[in-house]
Amino acid sequence: MYSPLKKKKKFQAEERELVNFLKGSSRSGSQEVLLMYYLQRARYSEAVAFNEELNRTTAGSSSSSETRKAIMDRFCRANLIPSTVLAR
Repeated sequence: MYSPLKKKKKFQAEERELVNFLKGSSRSGSQEVLLMYYLQRARYSEAVAFNEELNRTTAGSSSSSETRKAIMDRFCRANLIPSTVLAR
């Protein structure tokens, strides 16, 4: 028998593995995928915090940081991210 609780725990474990993989990946675009993952699931505070962390740790103006900036700008201009999250 498959209970909803087991299904939720399985999803949480899979999500944790996905996040760990994307955060630790050196593949181009993996951080942008994680940023979009957070934004598409309305996890705005995590997306903003992750973006700020990446802005602090990545040096210079790489295409990756330009892509992240464009993603965040698009969500902000569309008023999809609550102003309370951005005001932190």
